[in-house]
Parts: sequence; C-alpha cells; structure tokens
Amino acid sequence: MASDESLDSPEDELRARLFAAAVEQDSTFEELAIEHEETIFRVFHEWQVIPEELRDDGPLTRAYVHGLISIATYFAEEHQKTGLIELLTEGSEDENNPLQSWKDALNQAHQLKLELSFNEAIQLLNDHLIDSRHLKGSGVEFYRPVTLGFLGDLYFQEGKADQALATTKSALSICRENDDEEGIRTYLTNLYEMERYRGNHLEAAQYAQELADALVEGGEKNWFQSQATVVGDGEPLNRVVVENDGFNSELKDNLAKGQLRFVFQRNRPSLFACDYWTQVGAEFGRNSKLEEALDAFDRAASIDAFDPQPHYQAGFVLLYLERYYEAAARFERCDELAPGWFHCRANSWLATEMARGKLPQHILMLILQHVDDIADDESLLKKIEDAIEEAPQVALLYLMAARAYTKKDEYSEARSILKKGLDFAQEDDARTQLLLDLAIRSDEPEKQALLLEASNLNGNLIAAATATLLLQGFDET
Repeated sequence: MASDESLDSPEDELRARLFAAAVEQDSTFEELAIEHEETIFRVFHEWQVIPEELRDDGPLTRAYVHGLISIATYFAEEHQKTGLIELLTEGSEDENNPLQSWKDALNQAHQLKLELSFNEAIQLLNDHLIDSRHLKGSGVEFYRPVTLGFLGDLYFQEGKADQALATTKSALSICRENDDEEGIRTYLTNLYEMERYRGNHLEAAQYAQELADALVEGGEKNWFQSQATVVGDGEPLNRVVVENDGFNSELKDNLAKGQLRFVFQRNRPSLFACDYWTQVGAEFGRNSKLEEALDAFDRAASIDAFDPQPHYQAGFVLLYLERYYEAAARFERCDELAPGWFHCRANSWLATEMARGKLPQHILMLILQHVDDIADDESLLKKIEDAIEEAPQVALLYLMAARAYTKKDEYSEARSILKKGLDFAQEDDARTQLLLDLAIRSDEPEKQALLLEASNLNGNLIAAATATLLLQGFDET
C-alpha cells in the first residue's frame, strides 16, 4: 500500500481508507463507498495505475489490486453498477494478451452471476483455468486464487457443495503459499459460511477459530473467536446479536456502549438467488402487483429451503389477498425456519383471527399500516381507540395506542393502556413488546420486574434483547 507521504490529495486519502477497510473487512468499507460513490466513479481510472513504489513488492501489489477489485465488485453485486469492473478490464489493446483475456472472463463471470447464470459462469472460469495452466508470473499468482475463490462461490450458489469446498480450499492454499493475508481471510470466511450452511458445525467452528487467529485485535477477531464456541456447540436456528460500532457481538458479551442496534443471526447464510427473487418480490409488492410478488417469493423459497424471508414476505402478500389460512401457514413456516423472525408470531396470530372471522379487515389494515410508524395524529389515535372498542382481544392495538399517547406526552394514559393490553395479550410476541414499553415508562421496582419478564419470554426477540441489555444497568448497581 502507498505510504502516507504519497497521499497528496483527498482522493488518495479516500483510496487508502477504502483499501484498508477492504483488507480488514471493516464495516466502514460500505459506508465509505456509498458516501463517496460519485468521487470513486470519477477517479477510479486514475487509481488503476499501481503506484511505482509498490510494483516490485508482490504482496503490496496484490493488496492494491485486491482493493480495486473489492470496490468494483461491491458496486456490481450490491448496486448492479458494473462500470468499475468494466474499467478494470479495459487497457490492453492486445486481444491475445492472456491476462487481459483472464480479466475479461472474470468481468463476464461477475455479470453472469448477477443474471443468476451460475453454471455458465462456472464453465467460463474453468475454461480459463485450463487455458492458463502453463502461465507464470505475478499476474497469474493474483488471478488464479481469485478465479478459484470465485468458482467456489459460484459452485456454492449452484448447490454443488463438494466442488465449492474443493476450489475454495485450493484458493486458500495458494494464498497461504504466497503469504496473501487478505486472500487467506477471504477464503477462510467463505469456507466458514459454506460449512455453516451445510450444517457441519464442527468444521465451521474450526474455520472460525482459524479466522480469529488470522485477524488483528478488534471487534471482528472477537466475533469469530466467540463464533468458534457458539457454532461448535450448535447454533440456534435464529437469535439476536448486537451490532456495536460496526462489529457484531453476542448479547451476553455486549457491554451496551457506543451506538448499537439489534440484528438477527441465522445459523446459515442467505443464497444469492434467493435474495435476488425476494427483492424482486418486494418490488412487485411495493407496486401492488401482488400475484407477481407471490410468484417471486415462491421462487425464492424453492431456491433455498432454509431461508425464512420469502415465507415472511409471502405471508404479508397473502394477508392483502385475503387468503388468511395460507398467510398463517406461511408465517408459521417462517417461525419454524427462524424462530422469532421479526413479527412472524404476531402476524400468524392476526392471520388466524382473520381466518376465523374474529377480526374485521379494516382493523387488520390499520395494524399493518401503522404498527411500526405511529404518528402524532389525533385522528389516528381515535381510529386506534375505536378499533380497541371493536376488537379488544388484539394486544397490538393497545401497544399502538400507548405509543400514540406517548407522542402526545400523555404518559399516564400510555401506562394505563399498556396494562390493559397485557390482560388481553394471547401470544408472546405482542406481550413481550407490551412488557418492554411498560417497563420503559415505569419506575423502580416495577421496571426491573417487567424487564425480567420480557427478557425471559420467547416472544419478540428484539424486545427481549432490549430488555436484557437494559437489565445490565441493574446488575451494575
């Protein structure tokens, strides 16, 4: 990497920060890329010229090229913007240049992946590996493990686990021979996720430990160190972890300091094609094309039998299509795959109430449209109060009313309605949320008791996790 003295411009400083984040697999990489997208696309062609002081140093050259590829691949795969990858493949006018041909193949393979043409991309890269088997030199040293690593990912996405593991291990072996630390971390990560997906928790735990040993001190090292134990013992299908200052940690290990948020952690990674069709379905849903959305979610679910999100999204579509028994079944299937996934439990209860004719359609729509977005709106509060009169068994309505009262600074009314809601809470998702909201608005000793009950409920996992962290304050006093 270029020395600090060579950073003569803000663009050079940005490049150095991006490359460092890519090498360290730091969460700031995505933040920097999004924030400085316009600058990156404007100066990327200048960054393609490797600084002269790096050209005789193989590891530094590989790290520099890896930085370029990481940026280009991020925009191609996450934002469907292939301009930077296309820039990487330009330059040589000699069509017979084998390295130029290799770069072209990698670019084409990336595009094929975006189009879900995994098998075609696999064939393309295998052909180039065969054609290049006699080549030597630093360029080959870089491109061969990159190609093998990419092949491993493609095989994995195609469902060919044995080939995925074999090619990824070959990429890892070459990186170890070349002392390519970034490549070692990348392919250890890939192997870790592949074994997690296959349910081989002991093998995955071993890769997690190797990753922890390969990483420098910090949040990511701590995460993989903890995963070596968690995964080795057998991960739950779904749990909540804490993202704190860009790094994940288990709930029990977090000190609740800094800016944090809760995220779900499944015991398997998501497949690219499943995510693709889930996003397509969500876009159809936003445009009120409900049947097309349902087809897309069904297609996503057929690709990955373990992913809960297509079933969760399909459940919402079926609610709007007034196919309530089917909606309940989808939310229940989501809960089987990832217990406590978002609001699958509360939604399953609502769908069942609708199917039994115990809940009017207009109240269901009120809940779906406003449960996560309560505005300071007197007319909305009146609608919620009327809904409670009509359907007093729906605990979520009391939660919505309490939050509306809180927007108006009417805290005693909020506490009172939350207590009423607890009397009607028939399922634990809504009950956990009611307990947490009431605890936040309560004084000692009631607050601690409410937080403890919320923390112990197997209902809403995010609310329970919030209660668990808030309880830490009592432990420290």
